[in-house]
Amino acid sequence: MERDPSTNNPDEDFREKKDFIEFKRRITRLAEDLLELRPHKQDSLSSREEGVEINLQSSRVEVIINVNDLPFLAVTEITGQFKKMFSNHYETPLLVNTSVNVISFEKSVRDGWTSIKYPDSAERIDIEFYFRYPSQWSITIKSSLSNFNDHFEVFVTDTVKKLFPPKTEKSFDTSRYDEAANKYSAVKQISERGEWYREHGSWLESLGCSVFRPGELTWGDLPGLEEISERLKRNIFTPLEREALYTEIAAQILPHGMSVLPRGVLLVGPPGCGKTYSMKVIGSEASLPVVVFSINAVMTKWYGDSENHLAELFHRAKKAGRMILFIDELDALGKKRSESFETTARLVSILLTEMDGIYSTGDILIVGSVNEPDLLDRALLDRFDMKIDFPLPGLQQLKRVFRYYARHLSDEDVKEIASCMDGWNFRKVARFSEEVVRRYVSGLDLSEIKSPDFPLPGKDVYLNYINSI
Repeated sequence: MERDPSTNNPDEDFREKKDFIEFKRRITRLAEDLLELRPHKQDSLSSREEGVEINLQSSRVEVIINVNDLPFLAVTEITGQFKKMFSNHYETPLLVNTSVNVISFEKSVRDGWTSIKYPDSAERIDIEFYFRYPSQWSITIKSSLSNFNDHFEVFVTDTVKKLFPPKTEKSFDTSRYDEAANKYSAVKQISERGEWYREHGSWLESLGCSVFRPGELTWGDLPGLEEISERLKRNIFTPLEREALYTEIAAQILPHGMSVLPRGVLLVGPPGCGKTYSMKVIGSEASLPVVVFSINAVMTKWYGDSENHLAELFHRAKKAGRMILFIDELDALGKKRSESFETTARLVSILLTEMDGIYSTGDILIVGSVNEPDLLDRALLDRFDMKIDFPLPGLQQLKRVFRYYARHLSDEDVKEIASCMDGWNFRKVARFSEEVVRRYVSGLDLSEIKSPDFPLPGKDVYLNYINSI
């Protein structure tokens, strides 16, 4: 229904315009990122410029997507998604118009139990496939302001991705092979010189992120997580080492480009079980910076600021290039939109769009850390290709990690002390070990130390402290 101008609320008008501006910016940026991966030649008058146009009319939002190639499968997939999201599970979308140049659908509404009617013009969502020029199609998606929400944005995002898939040449390209072969070593050299941090790291820190540059950590610094380490090596580290080979084989087999990195990795488990630390280790081994941000770096009390902050963070990350982007406590940010407040729902929608845009670059590994994956929005959960569980360590894992922090003790002493740590996580073991050393050194009588071989804390020192906490 058309809004009566006499009842317009200035605050609502401002919010709608601001929402539209942010929506336009996100979709335009996504399209630009995808088009950069679609090299094509303008070799004839029939080849027109591809892109996205987004307009705000008096009571509708209009998205126009111009594409030179529209496979029938893409039309089928987009129509199916349209039905899934907007047909209210009643009937197929209404076929409004067919002609030589136009196929048009609109959202269906059941009137009682007997018939289907066209929705009122102010309540409709329409999609139209229009054949404009030889070899070019124009796909127009229109939404009333009442339907302009996160679900509409998800549909537009998915449509843009289907219409602008990456294209690769299948022929053997030596320069591309050499470039891929040198990419890994180039990133390592840049990281060592500190250029990456000076150019990008400080910006990301100003947005509330923690930036960890490649250090001296190795796989040996993950005691108790040997099985997880092997999985991380196989799925992340080895593909980076063999990037040139992965790229070339994928180009010979797949109809589209392939990133050597997974679409996303979801680390699941209680706090203190090695999720963040394992990413620091793989960052050091692969010479990649690790950028960590949590919900606290995003949320503000001002309307629209949280959304802008999140979008800006991803924008800076894409400029920074290859890295591990670690989203801590993702379950606090990515709650199911149907069970969330408006701001949280919009943040989830933005997060989905930005993750799709980042994956299209192939340079950034997105890692999410969650305690309770069941709280995640289903669409967000589907963005992660790999899930790795980090449960509380058992006795054997506790023995290995405590051995790492108490190298001077015998195996028998380590086993006895570790048996008293049931229910502990790795972080608690580390802090316990450090605190024992701190207390022990503070209690030493320096006047009685005559040998250059300083006395070290024994089993009883550790057990006494365990009994005191």
